[in-house]
Amino acid sequence: MSSHTTQFSKEVKRFIAIAVVVAAVVLIVYSTCIWLGRCYAQFDSKIADINICLSETEYQPRSSFPNNVSQVYLCGHVEGTTPRTGGLYLFSHEDVIYTTEFAQSPGLFFQELPVEEIRIPGIYRVEIWYAKLLLNQTEFSVTVP
Repeated sequence: MSSHTTQFSKEVKRFIAIAVVVAAVVLIVYSTCIWLGRCYAQFDSKIADINICLSETEYQPRSSFPNNVSQVYLCGHVEGTTPRTGGLYLFSHEDVIYTTEFAQSPGLFFQELPVEEIRIPGIYRVEIWYAKLLLNQTEFSVTVP
């Protein structure tokens, strides 16, 4: 066997060994992610609707409410079989005034919004994004009682 063939054979073996190690690491990371419930083979859930509610126990959507309420919730319905995740952005005019993680399981959901951020009467908007995809949005107004 020539030294060129031997060198080539060593390089092929090294490449195969590295490929096997990388594949094993990817498989371990993905398996752990699935085991922890944070990864899914396919996201089939969608946010069917989002609204504003004043209670976290009753789904009674509102398009406006007075600025003296004690609690405000983003409420809605997720359809599908997997949790739906994304980023929640609260806007006043065109300015983002609050952002947090959105992670809801299928069914009705209620996610508290920071009432102290929405005391000034006016029109507000909530948007849910996943990567660069707008999943859903809603507008509401805050009034003086």
